[in-house]
Amino acid sequence: MSASDSIRPLLEQALALLQKGSAADAYELLAQALAQAPTDFDALNLAGVAATRSGRAEVAVDLLERATAERPDHSGAQNNLGIALRAAGERDRAAGAYRRAISIDPAYAAAHTNLGAVLLDQRRFEEAVACLDEALTYRPRHAETLVLKATALRELRMYEAALEAIDVALTAAPVSVRSLKLRADLLSGLRRRPEAVAAYKRALELAPEDPLIPGLLAYNQLWLCDWSDLAGRSADLLEKARSGQSQLNPFVGLLLFDDPEAHLAVARAWHRRGATDAVPMPTPSASGRLRIGYFSADIRNHAMTHLVSELFARHDRDRYEVTIFAFPAGQTDRYTEQVRGIADRYIDISAMSDSEAVSLARELPIDIAVDLMGHTNGARMGIFARRAAPVQVNYLGYPGTIGSECCDYIIADQTIIPAQSMGHFSEQVVWMPGCYSSRDTRVEVPAGRVARQSQGLPKAAMVYCCFNQAAKILPEQFRDWMSILRQVDGSVLWLLDAGPATCSNLRREAAALGVDPARLVFATKLPQIEHLERLRLADLCLDTLPYNAHTTANDALFVGVPILTLPGRAFAARVCASLVKAVGMPELIVADRSEYIARAVDLGRDRAKLAALRAKLDVSRTTSSLFDVERYTRALEAGYVAIHERYLNGQRPAHIRVDAP
Repeated sequence: MSASDSIRPLLEQALALLQKGSAADAYELLAQALAQAPTDFDALNLAGVAATRSGRAEVAVDLLERATAERPDHSGAQNNLGIALRAAGERDRAAGAYRRAISIDPAYAAAHTNLGAVLLDQRRFEEAVACLDEALTYRPRHAETLVLKATALRELRMYEAALEAIDVALTAAPVSVRSLKLRADLLSGLRRRPEAVAAYKRALELAPEDPLIPGLLAYNQLWLCDWSDLAGRSADLLEKARSGQSQLNPFVGLLLFDDPEAHLAVARAWHRRGATDAVPMPTPSASGRLRIGYFSADIRNHAMTHLVSELFARHDRDRYEVTIFAFPAGQTDRYTEQVRGIADRYIDISAMSDSEAVSLARELPIDIAVDLMGHTNGARMGIFARRAAPVQVNYLGYPGTIGSECCDYIIADQTIIPAQSMGHFSEQVVWMPGCYSSRDTRVEVPAGRVARQSQGLPKAAMVYCCFNQAAKILPEQFRDWMSILRQVDGSVLWLLDAGPATCSNLRREAAALGVDPARLVFATKLPQIEHLERLRLADLCLDTLPYNAHTTANDALFVGVPILTLPGRAFAARVCASLVKAVGMPELIVADRSEYIARAVDLGRDRAKLAALRAKLDVSRTTSSLFDVERYTRALEAGYVAIHERYLNGQRPAHIRVDAP
């Protein structure tokens, strides 16, 4: 009897164990087989599969390389090698193995699917879609392939096409929680919120212990102003956050509760989900211009770009080199081109993996990497986890802590992060001398061209305004607003139109609180300049808590409309107070909800007092520090120099106060 014949029973037993999911036991039998026949192809191939499935990726790679050496023309072994290499983190080599499998058997659907998966890992989304489409020609209703295709299309922001793919996947596997969650995510991305809520609820029914779904469901309900079960869901999410059990998206936590300790716990837990090891940094140069790299997905018609484009332009090019690392996923426009023309370098890293982007940043090199995203949609935190630069900064895009040592500093001011709140941040604080926020003041906003009637507003009555996103409106806030309207005859509340379902819910809530729903006026989305132009028609803006108006408040003050704010405890709940202080209007800050209502009512009834307040703002906004972008840029640059010098001197990051230039 040959050695190959003698191990056949072991191979058959191992195969049966693999089919039952007992990979570790199968591997032990196959190790015995290989001891008897170390070059047997079937034993090597099957042992490689068992090793991969039992978490021994490096062992699997060795076994499958030996197997493919024995049978280089075996497509299945090449595919198995690709699976093992991907599990070992060697994605380029995995792609090569899958391609060899396909060259041997062009109709090998699983190899096409696996190649698509590894290309998806590498952020080569268009190539991934092409591979997955090829796989689908052989298996048109294969659920895993369809899910991967939908995922790649989502990354390309082709939500409708992704939804078509996931709907087919669900016909093949209708109770897949993974597919239902992805479908809900796509509906949310398309802003089809009622359908997204229904999909998340269905997924939650199938997987009640899933840690992610409750937060995603709550987020979409916030957008709908559907508060039917919000209190209980929010309390449960807060309790999990405080106990360290949370897997809540940190951005949703900012919307739901004003608790900086919980925000830190949520951010830490979220970051741990995708944690990667940082690669040691090379020693930076201490000579020449300080090299700043800004990273963002939002270099386009987006609030972030409206805030930072003038800052980019005003950086002193004799002392600072500005590189923009953009990952817009195809969403570019005239604002993108404007920034491209401002920067020393504009590099689109959309198609690069996190590791490739880090390698590029280090090759340039960059001295300070500035994250303009934080935990917001489209973020690439893996870049910062791997260390793109010796010093890394959390700035402006996310109003809270990253919850990780990957960002050394956070840019703030003493209103947003008072000294007693420093312990709620994983970063060290760089305190700016005024407000932490910039804006583009170069925009010219025409005056007098828009009449109230054209916006559906009463000609003479008091117009209260909140152009914050609907997701920032909580039921307590809305009750306060309705109390204000009840006390100021004829007044209206001007809100952004977030879709028919949201408007209907708010009208229903108004009626339940004794206010004619017609006193809610909804504004459609407009281009930036037209939006700023109509904003002047408002008499007084009303802020939200726990997530304040940020860019919205900046806009209001820029065009001369006062905004009333009640600051909370967390970063996101104190931004508006910082803005109104910086513009020289501290009287717009109130101490509690009762004062918030009383002040809004008083200004609504006393138009002379309101006119005096607006007259003061008209002067303050031209003389205060808030819109002095030149001075702001010099202060931020001083902060950059200070943190870079600490690094060059071998000092650990520490809190820094920047003096006014």
